[in-house]
Amino acid sequence: MALYSIKDLERLSGVKAHTIRIWEQRYGVLKPQRTETNIRRYDDTELKLLLNLSQLIRHGGKISKLSRLSGDQLTKELEVVSEGAIDPDDFYSIHIDKLIIAMVDFSERMFEKVISVTTIKFGFDATMRYVILPFLRKVGLMWQAGEINIAQEHFVTSLIRRKMIVAIDGLLLPERDLRYILFLPDGEFHELGLLFANYYFKSRGIQVLYLGQSLPLVDLVTAANVYKAQGFFTFITTPNSTTLITSYFESLRNNFPDATVLVAGSQVSKHMLKPVNGVTYFINIDDFVTFLDKQ
Repeated sequence: MALYSIKDLERLSGVKAHTIRIWEQRYGVLKPQRTETNIRRYDDTELKLLLNLSQLIRHGGKISKLSRLSGDQLTKELEVVSEGAIDPDDFYSIHIDKLIIAMVDFSERMFEKVISVTTIKFGFDATMRYVILPFLRKVGLMWQAGEINIAQEHFVTSLIRRKMIVAIDGLLLPERDLRYILFLPDGEFHELGLLFANYYFKSRGIQVLYLGQSLPLVDLVTAANVYKAQGFFTFITTPNSTTLITSYFESLRNNFPDATVLVAGSQVSKHMLKPVNGVTYFINIDDFVTFLDKQ
């Protein structure tokens, strides 16, 4: 079971640390452990409780009343709020928190229910964009901070990967005469973002040759010549020097001077990468989708 600091809870729930302390002292809603130096540490049960409380309070609940309810009663209250949510942002926020709880509990049933409900209400495209991707950003921050273990990360990414593959297989074969190769450079293994991109390309009628993870440049060049690719898309998540990253894309452009090269990933948002002619960097999903919709 993971242990969280009060700052971790603030970041994950949106409730200020000062407010959390007041709720503890006045209403006894959380019962943190204490280290030898008297620092608060919260477990998974407290995290789940706070996530539910924060959502109910955002929707008009009063802490004085909610503090008297059990964890199961809070969950039922949140279900009622969720079903009545009219504002899409409210709905998405509730279900992002539910995915966090599903991850903490290793609950495949809860995960499936969240994805099914949001897909039925808003479609798979919106579910990916406004629920799954924001959830994954939170998971990434939690994992970097040591708040979740690698088993939890593998659990949720495997479920999302399965959903993505099913969704991609359900799309019609693209008919537009526009061809992109989707790949990860040699040494890159985090494939989930590439699967998201694959869905977006194909759902917009663009032909895709999906080559997956850790592809050496020489093999990419061979495949692109045979496929007659007009563009490339890749994700960069593994830390490397900006010089190494930009030199890679310069090499790709030298081999295919007329091709479009699209690049996304955490390393793009972390670094101010050197501009390369013909290479477009995306720091968020909205810019990427807007670009595709104009193709």
